[in-house]
Amino acid sequence: MTPSSRPRQRPRRRQVRPALATIAAVLATGGALVASAGATSTASAAAPDRLAMPASVSFDPVTLGSGATPTRRTVTVRSQQLLPTAPLSVSLAGTDAADFAVVADTCSDRLLFAGATCSITVAFAPTTAGTKTAALRVAGWFTSAQSTLTAEALPDPSTNPQGPYPYDPGPSNPATGP
Repeated sequence: MTPSSRPRQRPRRRQVRPALATIAAVLATGGALVASAGATSTASAAAPDRLAMPASVSFDPVTLGSGATPTRRTVTVRSQQLLPTAPLSVSLAGTDAADFAVVADTCSDRLLFAGATCSITVAFAPTTAGTKTAALRVAGWFTSAQSTLTAEALPDPSTNPQGPYPYDPGPSNPATGP
């Protein structure tokens, strides 16, 4: 029998359904692999956080006044998804957002690949005394994360008529005691 006289065999089909189901699950969750159990995988499971950053960031207290120096904190953001993120945006929100400022940012308009990081430096420069809070938000398509920023602004001691202490017992008489 010559090679041309052999009956032709059909090529075997490859099983691509499990791979397609896994790809569909990854795309449906914006790059987070939530299940990959062959053809039965679905994207119905809750997707994990795709961007990791601290839940809260605390700043050192700042005393108001002409010599007040803003305190700074750097927040690191890490991608926890399989596919790259869309370009990210960084914003501050909340009632006291004006007391905080982003002074350095390597996250905005950047794609983060799996395991990659970027950083945001935030300064706290309050204008009024009191406890201040704001939200630092990082967002992209299908991804977002938020940190709560908290700080304390202390009053300027030079403007306090009672002196630097809230209780002033007054002058003491050495003969009679305080």
